[in-house]
Amino acid sequence: MPDIVRTLTLVTASWAIESAMIRLIMRDRFRWQSLIDLFWINLLTNPAANYAYGELGWNWWFVESAVAIAEIWPIGRSLRVSIPQAIGLSILANGTSAIAGRVVEILNS
Repeated sequence: MPDIVRTLTLVTASWAIESAMIRLIMRDRFRWQSLIDLFWINLLTNPAANYAYGELGWNWWFVESAVAIAEIWPIGRSLRVSIPQAIGLSILANGTSAIAGRVVEILNS
């Protein structure tokens, strides 16, 4: 698979999983504009995380923790929630996405 197609596939999968998790938690407070915001957030963090983990060989836990931390502020701003709520949403959404990605990676090896 060409690199750009692989990158867009990974970003889209991460975005779909994270958006679904946040939508389930936020329910009526979820704004549809947030879908677009979450896509842009993932477009920035996902390729960097995949490069750090896949190409540079950085520790998976470190990379996923860094992504969750990096996404706290943008998630909070997009969803209009407090920082503690944004921390929880970021950990839950990124944790779910990271575990799903790890399972797919293990199944493909």
